[in-house]
Amino acid sequence: MKTIEKFFQWLTVLLLISVNVTDTMAQGPYPSSTSSLSVCQNSIEPYGVIFTTGSTYTWSISDPSCIITDGATPNLKTVNWTKPGDFTLQVVETNQFGCIGAPVSINVKVNALPFAPTAVNVTECFDGNVHTGSATAGAGESIVWYDAATGGTIITAPGATAPGNYTAYAAAKNNTTTCESSARTLVTVTIYAPVSTSPIYHN
Repeated sequence: MKTIEKFFQWLTVLLLISVNVTDTMAQGPYPSSTSSLSVCQNSIEPYGVIFTTGSTYTWSISDPSCIITDGATPNLKTVNWTKPGDFTLQVVETNQFGCIGAPVSINVKVNALPFAPTAVNVTECFDGNVHTGSATAGAGESIVWYDAATGGTIITAPGATAPGNYTAYAAAKNNTTTCESSARTLVTVTIYAPVSTSPIYHN
């Protein structure tokens, strides 16, 4: 008898775990804020509300140029914020009985991206000193260096002491919003080999 009771106790625990996992998957990852958010232009962000079995969800956005894409379940969406400005994302839930809930909204501020910085390339003859390239960003912006035009890894500015050609890509980052320019600027440092002077000779 005790064996049967323990079996049903374990079965109940497994069912509860299964329900919790299912609910978590349905709800998915999304911002927990219900007031306002700040994002960068061209970012693709996840949003959602808690899933209710049998309900449908109608999503809308105050500017149709921002693109809403379906998520794994009707309560989840992603939005591609294609232009800067202040927008409202809204969802209305209709339950299985056809009853319509009050609209739920979230305000989203989309911050413009900085312009790509201006390159300051360096061309020098070898002199044993370190020569480093640089880039110029706008007011309130800083430079982030990458080893590729897109993606890549953050590195330091290009430079060296030895003869050769050194490159890096500069992005501008807004120091307040932390948004980075979508385009990066190639910066080069070229150090020419030293002149090898031959001995003086006399005919």
